[in-house]
Amino acid sequence: MSIDIQLYSFLFLIIIIIFLAIDDGEDLDINYLTGIYERIRADEFRPDNDHVTQVAQFEQILVGKKPTLTAPHRRLVCYCRLYEIYDIIKREKLTAHQREVYLFNDLLIVS
Repeated sequence: MSIDIQLYSFLFLIIIIIFLAIDDGEDLDINYLTGIYERIRADEFRPDNDHVTQVAQFEQILVGKKPTLTAPHRRLVCYCRLYEIYDIIKREKLTAHQREVYLFNDLLIVS
């Protein structure tokens, strides 16, 4: 974030607080407001990954023809790997017949 945007953000915060009149109509101490701004600037609020972000990340790694998976109601419930074993006696690589299963609240994808 550039310094100009930070300065404008700080001024905007001050104006909002003053107009809200949170201190019985009295102005808040400028040191108090500066302290709030500095703490926010040092540790910005960042949204955490939610269920929509998780589904969007999964959708990006899929290759080929696929439906639109990202939807506000869709949640990834479970992800697991399954290994199909054709013959117990025959020696094969474990990953030779690996499938990944994605269980959503309304959808099941096997890849």
